[in-house]
Amino acid sequence: MSTVGADGSWPAEDGTLYGIPFGLNLKSLVWYPIPEFRQAGYHVPRTWDQLVALTNRMIADGRTPWCMGLESGGADGWPLTDWIENLLLRDAGPRVYDRWTTHQVAFDDQAVRRAFDRLGQIIFKDGAIFGGRDGAIVTPYQTAQVPMVDGDPPKCWLYHFPSFASSVLPSRAAGTTTEAFPFPSLNSGNRDVVIGGMSAAVVFADRPEVRAVVKFMTTPGFGREFYAAGTGAFSANDRFDMSSYDQPWRSQARLLRSALASDTFRFDGGDLMPPDIGSAPFWKAMIRYIRQGPASLNGILAKLDAAWPDDG
Repeated sequence: MSTVGADGSWPAEDGTLYGIPFGLNLKSLVWYPIPEFRQAGYHVPRTWDQLVALTNRMIADGRTPWCMGLESGGADGWPLTDWIENLLLRDAGPRVYDRWTTHQVAFDDQAVRRAFDRLGQIIFKDGAIFGGRDGAIVTPYQTAQVPMVDGDPPKCWLYHFPSFASSVLPSRAAGTTTEAFPFPSLNSGNRDVVIGGMSAAVVFADRPEVRAVVKFMTTPGFGREFYAAGTGAFSANDRFDMSSYDQPWRSQARLLRSALASDTFRFDGGDLMPPDIGSAPFWKAMIRYIRQGPASLNGILAKLDAAWPDDG
């Protein structure tokens, strides 16, 4: 995951190793309230159509399906980019996703359009979002899930958010009052693909003590207490003892490890893109989309393609 090819391609089978991966997080998750979900007779959706049907059923039952928070200081809107990335990867697959992150596949491509249209099935459905679309725009992502676990009954029932949701949840909520299922599949051939993030150690000074620290960071025992603490972070070492994780982290770790072994793990698309397009422009595009509705999509996609830097 840290090898860069001679031609600048990344990740590459051969090339130069610039960093040591040591921590991972998982972004292909949907959180839900465990006891209430079961008592209501709901079932974990395995496909996108089932997720949409669950959303509609909750609304019909007088419930608000989705928690959503898009306020993030100078990064407002980034949680919705995770939706687009998961929808694209799980529909079109890793090859198209990789080409999209390098602009070989344009934002205006039909596969990307489908991702936006499918997101629209959720965000433009009346009654689907707690606080409505305007509320989601001003709700901090750190507090968006709290109404799920701090209400009786839950004020919202589903939240698409990474594994590090535990860092913003009430203490010990993860695994007891809330848990996460994998983002539903859109294509039977892309069921095992996942998106995540990575922490890497990069060496800037070649000294004996630096080598010793980095060598220790590559061992399977590194970070055992930290990763076992339920932070939503996982060891990138495939020799790490999986039994160190508690539930629900063990099942998430297995999902990550399976994807890494089959080369179906992909990094967050916006993070892979040049900052001139993958950060503020992409984030702002998502705010514009949820605020202005489906009619804004043509202009949004054209603007994103036009903003892509000429040098890559």
